[in-house]
Amino acid sequence: MKPPLPAPTPRLCALGLLIFAPQLGGCASDPVAKALDSAGPVAPTYPHLMATPDMREVVIERRDRAPYDAVWGTLLARSSEELRAPATNNWDHSAHGTNASIAQASAFIAWVDDDAEAAERAKAALDTLVAGIDLSDDWDLNIRLACPVICSANAVDLLQASGHATDAEAAAWNAVIGNIG
Repeated sequence: MKPPLPAPTPRLCALGLLIFAPQLGGCASDPVAKALDSAGPVAPTYPHLMATPDMREVVIERRDRAPYDAVWGTLLARSSEELRAPATNNWDHSAHGTNASIAQASAFIAWVDDDAEAAERAKAALDTLVAGIDLSDDWDLNIRLACPVICSANAVDLLQASGHATDAEAAAWNAVIGNIG
């Protein structure tokens, strides 16, 4: 059996700092770190959550053949579903989830086809989202937040990629999404 390690003392901590501090300082002299620091903030590329810009042409090329045609058909059907009016006295995860799924499907179509009508549908769906989960009395609401949050975030990302959402609109929707959970 190995003897126990000594308890940290101020002297031991100071020794550790003297040994490891030069290595920590060396990270700042790393040429890659310097290049990233000097480049400043990097502007985001849209979309970047569920797809990347280079995937658009792949989707267009594949959507008319099996099995992708079935997926595209499901997206079209989901996009055309009727929006649900969320309850006002309780945070309605079912209605918000349905509307977020419709927003995501519509925004994906808007991105792939540059479809203004689908973009407007996605915007209408996103506009139904509210951040009032404090109103909910569901004890398991936390497991039901994934659909409204993830689908809404994807929709905003895709709308920005398609050019059908302004930065102000995206910021407003993202503020709601960020305050849901």
